[in-house]
Amino acid sequence: CGVLVNSRLKSPGYPFNYPANMDCEYSVPIPPGGPMRIHFVDFDVEYHSSCRQDSPLCHEFNIFHRRQPVQEFSVCYYAWLNLYITIISSECGVLVNSTLKSPGYPVGYPANMDCGYSVPIPPGGPMRIHFVDFDLELQSSCRQDSPLCHDYDFVKIANDQNYNFGKYCGRRTGERVTVYGNFAFITFHSDPSVEKRGFVFHFKTPGLYKCGVLVNSTLKSPGYPSTYPADMVCEYSVPIPPEGPMGIYFVDFDVEFQSSCRQDSPLYHDYDFVKIANDQNYTFGKYCGRRTGERVAVYGNFAYITFHSDPSVEKRGFFFHFKTVSPEPPKITLPAVVEAHPSYRVSIPVTGTLPIYTAIIRNSTVLVNTTYTAAFQFYKESNCTSVAFNKYGYDVREFSVIFKGKEIS
Repeated sequence: CGVLVNSRLKSPGYPFNYPANMDCEYSVPIPPGGPMRIHFVDFDVEYHSSCRQDSPLCHEFNIFHRRQPVQEFSVCYYAWLNLYITIISSECGVLVNSTLKSPGYPVGYPANMDCGYSVPIPPGGPMRIHFVDFDLELQSSCRQDSPLCHDYDFVKIANDQNYNFGKYCGRRTGERVTVYGNFAFITFHSDPSVEKRGFVFHFKTPGLYKCGVLVNSTLKSPGYPSTYPADMVCEYSVPIPPEGPMGIYFVDFDVEFQSSCRQDSPLYHDYDFVKIANDQNYTFGKYCGRRTGERVAVYGNFAYITFHSDPSVEKRGFFFHFKTVSPEPPKITLPAVVEAHPSYRVSIPVTGTLPIYTAIIRNSTVLVNTTYTAAFQFYKESNCTSVAFNKYGYDVREFSVIFKGKEIS
């Protein structure tokens, strides 16, 4: 019967006629994150209206008769020794030189198309998808959390970990999406009407090279003190001494500023940042802008530092110094009287060894209780108490809020 050789499978005797009375079964592993595409380079089997005589194993699906060469379809496991076949139009196209184009581009994609693409993400990713050109039918309900197939045109981007990176409609030329995992799954759907020009995607993996290493308890960004390169993803693992915690001193820090650079935002964005975490999955912060002179105390066995740069606005970078520090109880640095303005949130600044639990209390009611920076928006004058504690101690501070605006009951 033969075996799979270099991703190719031939019938017995090919290219000569196969023998009579043959029964062959083949098991072909589908790579993680599939599906796998089977290309009919050549196919010539005796025709029968019921497609049972001389047909492949899963004849009950009646799909193999009258197949022409260069026909393609994707395959997924359905049941033991059976295959579930989903037809994919040969007009969908494939990835060429890290570029993917919609069917018919740039003239316009056809109606009623369903195309699926699987793009491997190189080890050490993530991979950036650049929208070189993107012009699809606009739909206001084109959202990531909406059902997959609607009566409008869209592109959906996901990965092999079932994480969705968005659904895209309308004009989105120039945008970028950063995808992590092993495979990027791209789905393109067009409805029966309103066809547009389509899309051109370019795929690029940000560099994981020249990131540098820890030297004499210091760590510098790539190229420091010159500007760091664009499209960098660097990951560092720094052991924390048993007598920890370990202090990370920001000797110099100048990274592109972004107002949404927050600890609880998704990891990969189109801006530059440094993220500090530990081996216990606790995040100590994401840092952008100018933060020279700051210090972060990290506990655990390892400090994990991630540096990411986007395609534009490169700055000088960072210079970190690592040193074991003495544990510190929390200290609240808040004035006794705080002025609050409309749409302004009062934050409770606290220093000390993390994690620190911080709460805002008013009239025996807990307004906020968090391990992050406690903040609350006040709509009337209030007398409150802030409480902060960690395993090394606690601090309590009473404060009054003066609201300079109309009180709202």
